[in-house]
Amino acid sequence: MMQAVAQSWKNNKKRVNTSELNKVMQQAWIKSPPRFPKNRICKFKYCTQVEASPPRFLFSVNKMS
Repeated sequence: MMQAVAQSWKNNKKRVNTSELNKVMQQAWIKSPPRFPKNRICKFKYCTQVEASPPRFLFSVNKMS
């Protein structure tokens, strides 16, 4: 049990490389692009991790609404 807790704590502080994160997000975006009001498609620019613990991510898209 303590090993699982230690591994979870270690993973909580892990940082994800921006290029890896962008590859994963682009694949997800292609499969199911989020929509803006009036059914406009949201275009993905990039994503980066801004904090490690707790993990926080910043997404840049073509338009916020």
